[in-house]
Amino acid sequence: MKKYKVPFHAQSVYDISLDFFTKLKIKALIVDLDNTLEPADCFIPSERAIKLKNDVESLGIRFIIISNNTEKRVAPYCKRLGVTYLSFALKYFGFKVKKFLKKQGLKVDDCLFVGDQIFTDYLYTKKIKGLLVLTEPITVKDNWQTKYVRKIDKKIRASWAKKGLLGIECPKKEETI
Repeated sequence: MKKYKVPFHAQSVYDISLDFFTKLKIKALIVDLDNTLEPADCFIPSERAIKLKNDVESLGIRFIIISNNTEKRVAPYCKRLGVTYLSFALKYFGFKVKKFLKKQGLKVDDCLFVGDQIFTDYLYTKKIKGLLVLTEPITVKDNWQTKYVRKIDKKIRASWAKKGLLGIECPKKEETI
């Protein structure tokens, strides 16, 4: 069962210390959009998303969004935020993400991935051998496609938590590493 261990976990991407990103020496922070960065029904970047993006970029780290959602949903949000993105990423398979990263001049090892779902974010980062921070969903409201999978996700998380498989908790903003 140890093969399923998540490298890192956090309550939210907004809680993670910026020092954590610099210590990992990453070139890009790859963040899922729906329920990781914003609720799925949020089409305008929040103040905290703008601040996170600016803080990360001030460290010389690129801020990129990768989402399984459609171009219609992802593009307007990302353009307002001023970030590079990949929509309809087909994350589960990983090939589209790897191709996108190569186009961006990035290797998987240059990136830290952040997402809220086991069946997309965890599985694709495992397939491409990426480093993941698994977060909790920021809201209980989900897209219709995600509702059913979320129930299974919760059971798996609970099981992993009991067995110590949720990985290392990321240092919080007020903590240092």
